[in-house]
Formats: sequence, structure tokens, C-alpha cells
Amino acid sequence: RLVRPRPSSMAVPLLIPRTHDAEKVQRYTYRVVPLWVVLGSVYIAPFYGFNVWVLDVLREFGISSLWSQLQVKIIMAFALATFIVTLVAAIIAPLLSRFGARSIYLAGIVTSSAALVASGQAVAMGSLPSSYAAWAILFGAGAGSAYLVVLTCCVSWFRRCGAPGHGAGLFGFVMGLWPALFSYAAPAAVNVVGVANSFYLAAAAVLFIGVWPALLLCMPEEIPAAPAVGTSSRSPGEVGKKNTEAQDLESAETASTPSDFSSIESSERAAEVHREQAPSGMQKSITRTQVLMIPEFWLLWWQVFLATLPGFGIKYLVAPMMVNIFDASQAQHAAASCIFLMCYAVTRLAAGLIVGPLMSARGCLRMLVAFQVLACAGAWGFLSHKSHESGHQEHHAYEAWIFVALIACIGSTLAGIQVMVPLLSLELGGPAGLSVVTGLMLTSYGLAAFLGPIGAWVALAADGGPGSSLAVAAWFRANAAATLLAALLGFVRRQTTAMPQ
Repeated sequence: RLVRPRPSSMAVPLLIPRTHDAEKVQRYTYRVVPLWVVLGSVYIAPFYGFNVWVLDVLREFGISSLWSQLQVKIIMAFALATFIVTLVAAIIAPLLSRFGARSIYLAGIVTSSAALVASGQAVAMGSLPSSYAAWAILFGAGAGSAYLVVLTCCVSWFRRCGAPGHGAGLFGFVMGLWPALFSYAAPAAVNVVGVANSFYLAAAAVLFIGVWPALLLCMPEEIPAAPAVGTSSRSPGEVGKKNTEAQDLESAETASTPSDFSSIESSERAAEVHREQAPSGMQKSITRTQVLMIPEFWLLWWQVFLATLPGFGIKYLVAPMMVNIFDASQAQHAAASCIFLMCYAVTRLAAGLIVGPLMSARGCLRMLVAFQVLACAGAWGFLSHKSHESGHQEHHAYEAWIFVALIACIGSTLAGIQVMVPLLSLELGGPAGLSVVTGLMLTSYGLAAFLGPIGAWVALAADGGPGSSLAVAAWFRANAAATLLAALLGFVRRQTTAMPQ
């Protein structure tokens, strides 16, 4: 009996290759995929770039006591959103195959836009509970859905061409590019239309730009395949004849132009080798429970958590740090935020290009963590020296850019570590488990992104403003120790553990 195929939830995406021809797949991957990655990541601009919004939001809430620890309650609303992002990503990862990437992505973009509107209303009303509900929960849920979909689809397409690092690097570059542009756009919008209306403008931009990738975004498995017997409305004889002709044509093309399929063949051979080396039980399907029972997963989870604490603490509070330590103007802290995020973006792209041809993902992770130990120690020493000397005001501008250079180094290591997460997840779970393992791994730096800014803001509040930075120096010292522990974890011997069946 013939069975008709179940219709998909959305139409076949535009511009997708209609065959498995390697040249067409590679052309699509390097020309079309970057387009929907760039447009589909617009939601990250206000999400990662909100550090330039923080001081304006605090003023809207009527908080006049500068660097009071009461401000932590508002900072937590922004920081908690990142943890919600990673938590949602871990939850929806197994649902990608059931509901489809485009459906989940579109829901995420619409939710993110609605969350920005609700956040603007919360700021206008001065309601802290509404800010938690709108930004932390609603925006976190929407951004988490879009984040996992775009990341998984991007890395999957580049893995098909044998270069998953290029996909991770491209995605990471866009994750820094949009917030860097936002560093200048947000203050300009606030000056023209006010704080609450700037949230509404961001919501309109996210919805208008972000909705188009829903027509393009897809997974490599969505390339149309020849219909099989038993799934077509034609008679078995017609289907068999059509399939035979297709197989003959494919054989002729393979014999005449073998180079056209070289990248696909090499990718499949690499995947086959990986499947042979993967732990038992991970070759066919993978569940969250199975991943959580692998000791190697937890070793990597803790390493990423400890190594990303200082980066996120700085990334979300660049502007307040510059104002607190150096009494920076709006133009200066906007420039510092842009420099930090551009270094972040470029490093994520460079890391994706380097991993594979020049070094392994684990080797790169060890190098980045070791470099961050030095950067944190350098920031600790610099701020300690600055606090103990009675410098004049004219020296502050010069010292401020030294500090920007040091935190940019930490931002660069954060960027590289984030690129390694999906690549190491691919190594641990294989192509079939990419979304599940990545979703769980994201919770490591999701928690770091929640705790890091809170600890940094407590240190800023303890210093109380320009003139003293001993508490912030102590915060950098503690993070240097945490990063050193992460470096030591990186040298723990790997143990491949078979997962329970």
C-alpha cells in the first residue's frame, strides 16, 4: 500500500540546492548561508550590546545613588536573560527535527521583538518585575530559540563542506558585529527619541530584518532527494523506472566528473571515521540523559564555565566599568564598547578559520585559556598600581586605553572559547548529536554570563566611583585564579566513556 509523505510545517526554503552536487552545495554554503546568518542574528545587537543601555535604564528607574548595590537588581534582569537563552537552547535542541528549524527560528524572532516592546514599556513605567518578565524571561526565550537554530544550521552546512570551523567562526563574527554597531546606534537613539522609544526602535529593526531569513534558513538534510518506492502517488512501476534512470544518471555524472564530489566524499569519509571513534550509543541517536552521564562532558563544562566568567563580566559592563574607573564620557565608553566587541567579533572569525588546518579545537582551547590567565593577571596588576598612585586627571585618558586593550584581550579569549563550544560538541556527540550536546554545553557559559556581571557590578559598587579600583582589581585577581583552574582542567587526561544503552 502506498503511503503519502507527511507535509512539512513550512515550504521548502528559497535558494536551496536542488541536488546533492558538491559544487552547488559549496556555492550555497559560502554565498547564501552567510546571508541568512547575518540577517538572522540581528536580535543579538540589543541582547549583547545592552551595556551601553544600562546607565540610561538606571536613570529611568530613578536610581540616583551611583554604584549602589541596589542597582544589582536591575543588572540581574539583563544578566539573567543570557542564562535563560542557554536554558531554552538546551530544552528545544531535541525539538529541531520535530518542528523544523524555520518554525522555531521564526517563533524566536517574533518573541524577541515582542520582548523588546514589553521591555520599553517596563522602562517607561519604572517597573522592575515587568523588566524581569519582559527582558530576562521573554527576550531570553526568544533569543535562545533563534540562537540555537542559526548556530546549528550554520555549522551543519559548513560541516557538509568539511569545514565546521568556518561555520562557527562566521556565526561568532556576526555575534560580535551586530553589538559593536549597536554600541553607537543605541546612545544615538536614546539622545533622539528617549530610552523607552529606543527599545521600540530596536524591536522594529529586529522584526523587519530578522523575519527574512525564515525564507532561507534550513538544514543540509532538507536538500530534496529522489522519491522512494512506497512514498509516491505514482504506481510502483513508474517509481522504479524513475529511480533507475536517476541512478544511471548519477553513476554517469560520477564517472565523468569525479572531482565535483570530492568535498562531499571527503566530508563523508571524515564523518565515517568520527562515527567509528565515537562512544557506543552516540552513532545513531543521542539524548540529554546520555550526554549528562559522560564524565568528559562535565570536565569540558566546568572548564568553559570557569574560563568565560571574566569575559562575560566585562562584556555586559564595559560602559559602567569605564565610567566607574575612569569617569569616561558617553563617547569614550561607546568607543570602548565598540573596540571590545569588534575584537570579540574578529577573534571568533579567526578562531573558526584556524581550527582544523593549524590546530585542534582542544589545543586552541588550552591556548586561549592560558592567554586569559595572563590577561586577567595583567588587569589585576594594572588596576592595583593605578589605585596606589595619585595620578593627575590628564593621565586618565592614557590609562583608560591601556585598560581597554587589556579587557579587549579577555574579550578575544571569550570569543575563541565560544567558537570551540560547538566544535567540541561536534567532536563529542557527532553530527546527529550536535544540537543536543551544544544546547547542554551552552548552559556552562550561560551560567557564567549570569554570575560574571553580578560579581563585576558588586566590585564596581564597592569601589564607589572614580578614584579607587581596588575591588575591581580583586575581581580580576579572583578570575585569574578561576581561569588558572580551567587551564589545569584542560590537561586532565581524556577518558572516552561508553554511554549506557
